[in-house]
Amino acid sequence: MTKSYVSSYVNRLESIDHTIKGDFPVDFDLLFDIMYQQSPTYQPEMERLKKDWLVELISKIEGVTVVEKGGNIYCTKGEAEFYPTIVAHYDTAQDYHVGMRIFKTDKWIFGFDDATGEQCGLGLDDSVGVCFAIQMLKMMPVCKVFLPYGEERGIVGTNCCDMSFFDNSLVVTQLDRRSYTTDFIQYTNGYQVWNPEHLTLIEPLMDKYGYKPASGTATDVGGLRRRGLKVSSHNLSCGYFNEHGDSEVASVNLMINAFSFAYEMLTMLAERNLPLEFPLPSFDLPKHSGKKSYSSESH
Repeated sequence: MTKSYVSSYVNRLESIDHTIKGDFPVDFDLLFDIMYQQSPTYQPEMERLKKDWLVELISKIEGVTVVEKGGNIYCTKGEAEFYPTIVAHYDTAQDYHVGMRIFKTDKWIFGFDDATGEQCGLGLDDSVGVCFAIQMLKMMPVCKVFLPYGEERGIVGTNCCDMSFFDNSLVVTQLDRRSYTTDFIQYTNGYQVWNPEHLTLIEPLMDKYGYKPASGTATDVGGLRRRGLKVSSHNLSCGYFNEHGDSEVASVNLMINAFSFAYEMLTMLAERNLPLEFPLPSFDLPKHSGKKSYSSESH
């Protein structure tokens, strides 16, 4: 890594406002446990091991029912008419690192490979989202969590998931976005996923945490919308940078802010208890309704 590259890389991160604006108790020990269970997306056996580990871990949470089907994990806590729903993929676009070590300072999280003597990626994309989802299962009285496999190789888990799981969702939240800007992704995968009429409900929280409406490329909530999801969903910047590479890092403060924003939003909407309905217009209806889109695979 050249000096000029290091300088521009550091300056780019320093120019971002890392001011802490929330007080959510992020469980960093849980996050590190999730990352140590490495799950490179093109190593199916490791992905399966991660899935089994997550099912065992979540099954120990009081009041949570866990169902694994075809590599996807479906979790439900409590009984409700409508459920705040969280989505996070458990595969990562990182190589396996034999000597991976995780380090945390007051401001940053980063990885180092003892075997190579170099910085390494940790799979923060989307271990951060998985951590948030599990904490919601622990903290919220009612919620649903969907943990798909294979997002990094074409959202294959979402493309073959059981869509009936989302029939009673109140809203669908995903933390799977880098934080060079503080994005509230309302358009992704070529679809409008968040009903613009619902922005007024969360404007005070967006102002508090500095989030702005933005567009993304592809993630699971876009895949769900493509398959007919009929409530508003979104993707949220959650503190990591340089995902998919060995220079991946995360801002502790921005992660706390993201968890705080998402938790406050889900809690507020749960108290409101009215689904954020967003019917698909006729021209958006999936062409292969009820069937797998893109390529899918058995897990």
